[in-house]
Amino acid sequence: GQTDPIASSRKQSIQAIENSEGVRKLDDSVIKGMHAYYKNKLTSMCLHCKFQPDMINFETLPSAKEALIALEEMSLINDKLEKIIPCNVTFIPHPVFGPDKINRGDHLADAVIEILRFIHREHSMVRQLKFATNGAVKRRNLRLTAIGCNCFNPNMTNGITKIVKAVS
Repeated sequence: GQTDPIASSRKQSIQAIENSEGVRKLDDSVIKGMHAYYKNKLTSMCLHCKFQPDMINFETLPSAKEALIALEEMSLINDKLEKIIPCNVTFIPHPVFGPDKINRGDHLADAVIEILRFIHREHSMVRQLKFATNGAVKRRNLRLTAIGCNCFNPNMTNGITKIVKAVS
């Protein structure tokens, strides 16, 4: 999940969010590195393994952008498989800013909306995939079974549930 070294500890994450204006930006090299990370990990688990997983859980994700990168790479892996491997996306709510923010500063509702837009091929904050073959548009090979949160204070449960239900 947390492939961003800045977000690897809660103290560093809190300091980085407090010192920034809104959502922290990821530069192209970090984004490219995340794509490579998920591509390598998913290729190993789903294509180069004797037994394929029944499901992939992208958990403890610190940002909407990382979730979208993981889903994009999952879709590309599913293109190569006979049977689509379903997946879940799980964010980590920010320990200080409460249930409405996830660890990198994105609003939880915005993160859920971006995931749903991506799944339904609408505008997304991640580059659009080229799913065209000979002029025909190909459907995205994803089956999202859940969006949720983990590693949070139990007192945040009602707030998180209310936010996710309101936008999904």
